[in-house]
Amino acid sequence: MLGPLPCPVLVDVDVGHRPPQMVLINGALATVRFDAHGGGRITQHLI
Repeated sequence: MLGPLPCPVLVDVDVGHRPPQMVLINGALATVRFDAHGGGRITQHLI
């Protein structure tokens, strides 16, 4: 269903308002990196 969209889709990411989830800041740019073992990192950049 989402295949034709020109954007990545992330699933099973701990994002939300309660621990251990990470809060994403509205309007911030982010760099998302994932490795082959299922780990990853999200770095937010406030502008």
